Amino acid sequence: MKIPLVRVLFTEPEAFDNDMRACIPLNWESTFKSFSNERNFVEWTSKAAYDVVFARLGLTFGSSFFVASSSTRIVATPTTGLDHIDLKAARIAGVRVLSLRGELGLLRQITSTAEHAWALLLACNRQIPSLIDRTRAGSWARGDLELHQLCDQTIGIIGLGRLGSMVADYAKAFRMNVLAYDPYLTKEQIPSDIQHVSLEELLSSSDHIILTATYSSGDSEILGRDQMLSIKSGATFINVSRGELVNEEALLEALDLGILRAVAVDVLPGDSQWTSSEQVESLLIEKARQTDRVIITPHVGGYACEAVKKTRLFMVHRVNQVINEELGESV
Repeated sequence: MKIPLVRVLFTEPEAFDNDMRACIPLNWESTFKSFSNERNFVEWTSKAAYDVVFARLGLTFGSSFFVASSSTRIVATPTTGLDHIDLKAARIAGVRVLSLRGELGLLRQITSTAEHAWALLLACNRQIPSLIDRTRAGSWARGDLELHQLCDQTIGIIGLGRLGSMVADYAKAFRMNVLAYDPYLTKEQIPSDIQHVSLEELLSSSDHIILTATYSSGDSEILGRDQMLSIKSGATFINVSRGELVNEEALLEALDLGILRAVAVDVLPGDSQWTSSEQVESLLIEKARQTDRVIITPHVGGYACEAVKKTRLFMVHRVNQVINEELGESV
């Protein structure tokens, strides 16, 4: 039987070096092209027929794409978050969306986001960015510093899934007391050395709070104004989940009131649709320009060379499996 030719568009060409491209099935007619925005992307795909499109964060797959790209059968994204893809439009168009969500065997090998969360926590409590700026300016002064250690302090983890469990392990290694809030887990599912508490107790008792909850498009905020203002005074807040889960104005209010001593985030509301070529703004970015108490990184938790290679290769193999097992000659 003749193997059908599969037309594939990769929108993240920089993630596929020559070794990675050598792993792509021989019957794939592959195009590697980056796009600055959704409009350019839709214009391109409306003129070229692709069976499979590999997505990336920063490129929106909205209803206009699914209407214009009638030949596309699969959209594959090497992410667990899906807020950059209009799932309703995909379903109407009969397009299957493949992602890393639920792929626990692979995801347990991907530790970069949890490591990034811990790096942000250390950066806040040891004031790493401002110390670097200070020595670059030629200063060796340290009498005015307020640095903190983590040992014997209490950390509260919101969302004790894959990432939250990794962060909990790091916290134990630093000899911290660990609290966790996760409404989808029972007390029996929580390790005995982690205290399962309500969100209210976690916020009022934790010296450091890390948000690692899973997010799906349309989910409600976990931390609104009432929650933010109930946080223990002087706490540190870290978010490596999604910006949509936190009320940004309330976060700033808690910071201004001194409830939060420091904030570090890798995510902001709507950032999954931001492209690398645009100038972005937010209230929190503006605050970071004014104070060293705010650290922001550009949604890079999952960006480690090892993680990128493993996740992209996994998605190539997963797409090929679906083509062979389910689509076959219909592609």
